[in-house]
Order: sequence, then C-alpha cells, then structure tokens
Amino acid sequence: MKDARFKKWLPPTFDEDGWAYSNDSHIKYGWRCQHFQNLTLGDETDVGCFTYMNAKHGIQIGIITQIGSNCSIYSESTIYGKYSGVLKGKVVIGDDVMIGAHCVIMPGVKIGNDAVVAACSFVNRDVPVGALFGGVPAVEINARRDTPMDMVDKKVRCVHCVSFMNFMGNEVERGRLVEFFRCPDCFRVISIKENIS
Repeated sequence: MKDARFKKWLPPTFDEDGWAYSNDSHIKYGWRCQHFQNLTLGDETDVGCFTYMNAKHGIQIGIITQIGSNCSIYSESTIYGKYSGVLKGKVVIGDDVMIGAHCVIMPGVKIGNDAVVAACSFVNRDVPVGALFGGVPAVEINARRDTPMDMVDKKVRCVHCVSFMNFMGNEVERGRLVEFFRCPDCFRVISIKENIS
C-alpha cells in the first residue's frame, strides 16, 4: 500500500549551501548534500533529518528507499586507514533499501535492492541484493530469503510467555519471511524460524 505522505512526492530543491527543501512549501527537510547536481534521487525516497551527503563523484539512490537520520554518505573521503576502502567513487543505493540511523556509507559502495543496513553501521564494501548488513565495519548478518509457502498458517509459539499465534499474512512482507516479530501477549521479540510448530 502506498504511503499517504508520498501521494504528492516531488524531488527536493537545494539551496546554494546544499540544504534540501520542499518545492511547494519551501520548508527545509533538514538534510544536506554537497555537489547536489551529482545526486540522483529515486521517487518516494525518504531521507532523515541531519543526514549529510557528499556527491562529488556521484550518489545514486533508487526508488522507495529509506535513509535514517544522522547518516553520512560519501563519494569522496579523506579518511585513510585499514578500513577506509576506496577514497573516491560513485555510491549506488538500490530500490527499496532501508538504512538505519547514524550509518556511514563510504565511497564506491553499492547497496543492492531490498537490502537492510542496521543502525550505526560503517559500510565500506558492497551489500548484496536482499542482504542484512550491520556493524563496524559492516558484515552480513543474514540473507533475506523468500518465504516458503508451507510456513503460512503455521503456529508460532512465544518462548517467553508460551502463547501461540498463527503465522499469517501480517508476518509476511512482500513475499519474504519476517525473521523476528513482537509477541502480541508479552510484547517480547521472538524468532519465527526457531518457534514454528
């Protein structure tokens, strides 16, 4: 279902200092891009407040991508050292990607479609399509996979309060198995794959 706030989505306009603002209301969004002429922003992309981008060598962001607040995305870096990786290069972020708050994306990184980057991660290498990456430096935590159809309508038991619930459509997002969700009785996070009966 389409998010109502994107019903009239328009790409932002930038002032001379690179601050993004709305085309129709002239309200600043609170994020900044240096060399914004080299930024390609896909439709319905949401960039959080206080995010900084340096697009000197190009930043391409796909459609329906979410970038949390206080992130830094660099196409050029002056950080030298063991983990810095490439010092300049175009950053490509695919479609339907979720990047948590306070992440740092280094030059030359490519993040595949449907990938998730956990909050506070330092990404200095490519993230494959559909992967879950996190950490400093970021590593693959889990590969997101398609939902096996035989999982639907199975019972899930919460290991904390021992209540059962049906594994229904609300635990399936876009044909992928949701690995964890919150128990409706005790509100603790449980793992689906370890608790299927």
